[in-house]
Amino acid sequence: MLDFESVILNSTEILKLAMPVLIVLFGLLVGSFLNVCIYRLAKNESIVYPNSHCPKCWTRLGFLDLFPVVSYVALGGKCRYCARPFSPRYAFVELLTAYVFFAAYMICGFNLKLAVYLYMFSVFIVITFIDFDWQIIPDQITINGTAAGLLLSYICWLRPDSAALTFYTPLNDSIWGVLSGGGILYSISVLSGGGMGGGDVKLAALIGAFLGWKTTLLGLLLACFIGSFFGVSMIILGYKKRKDCVAFGPYIALGTAIVMVYGNQETINLYFKLVDLMTGIY
Repeated sequence: MLDFESVILNSTEILKLAMPVLIVLFGLLVGSFLNVCIYRLAKNESIVYPNSHCPKCWTRLGFLDLFPVVSYVALGGKCRYCARPFSPRYAFVELLTAYVFFAAYMICGFNLKLAVYLYMFSVFIVITFIDFDWQIIPDQITINGTAAGLLLSYICWLRPDSAALTFYTPLNDSIWGVLSGGGILYSISVLSGGGMGGGDVKLAALIGAFLGWKTTLLGLLLACFIGSFFGVSMIILGYKKRKDCVAFGPYIALGTAIVMVYGNQETINLYFKLVDLMTGIY
């Protein structure tokens, strides 16, 4: 007779070993979808219709043309039908997504926290490339994302003892995250006469909804340092002039991602302890 307990244990071990590979494959597939979002959302186009097509000849791409990375390499980075080149960004976004998904899995394990991280990293990838190209961050991402973050915190608040809800931002932290993250950048926008875009304000609110106010403020602080460094460097190297607009969304994404990845490190933990101490005093 079969020892069902042994079978279950063996299946669990096999799944545990296979999970990193499955996460990477999932990341490649999601990366392919993110390319669609990057290309279409900035133009206010549907991400569902029409089907994927060559941006040069508009021929509908077949199943064999859409394998992430593999199709790009197999076709030499060109369209099968018109032979004109695809941007290498398509393959890069797919590989980048697979990498950050794998990193998120190694940090979080398989739980609700992983789902939040995968969503946030996907948002960061999409807004980074859209903001670099078009200097905008679509409302479809930020407004809907903020609502989703608040809803998740509300559901977790309703079910505090649920074993499935292993990671959540307390509802009050989520609300304060929206108000503080969005409020700070909105104040900067008003005081600077429009120097900060509305998309950046809404992106900070989205981050606050999912990650809470402490993580959001630290992410914004890092974004300011990183953005200043690259901004000054581009001016010195002649790529930008002082009055040129600089996309700040990618730096918000990078600063927040650093906090998410290294949030358990001693220095960042010290920041959280100091914030808790100060809020406890006042």
